[in-house]
Amino acid sequence: MPHETWADAYFTQAKQDFYLALHGMTNISQIECGASVCMLLQMFFEKYAKAVFCAQTGQLPPKNHLAAGNFLGALKKSSTKYKKWKDNPTLKLCFDFIKKIESLQPANANKWKEIDDCPQLEYPWCFHDVIYSPAMDLDIVSELKNAKSPILANVIHFAKNLIDSFPLFVKTHRFS
Repeated sequence: MPHETWADAYFTQAKQDFYLALHGMTNISQIECGASVCMLLQMFFEKYAKAVFCAQTGQLPPKNHLAAGNFLGALKKSSTKYKKWKDNPTLKLCFDFIKKIESLQPANANKWKEIDDCPQLEYPWCFHDVIYSPAMDLDIVSELKNAKSPILANVIHFAKNLIDSFPLFVKTHRFS
């Protein structure tokens, strides 16, 4: 069924990425799917940010993978709750996670180099003749494997709140 706007289409796709990440983390051991959950969350935040951009401007978003970082800036300006993110440990944790996974998106991590030589979410990389994989060698995945880490639960809650508040944003161009 076609969408009425680009914002709706991006939002629909973002929700699918979110729910696949949620399904992966609740139905598969975090040890087995940590990198994939991070990748799906990166895709969620990027597409959500592009949906917000479309709703805000009526234009298509730039064709890059830097939307989530730009979105965080807009979010901070949109609502008093988000302006003081540095004073809120949970928001700081979520914002830092979003920036981290955006930096690990392959195009952002490798800057379109031919050889993958630095950590990224989707593909193995080689550094000093040692081959690494996201599933085993990403710092963020190691953090998520720690049962005491609050990151994943907080990010999932934050993302769910963004999903729930999207209709309000479309109407008002503000987040609650």
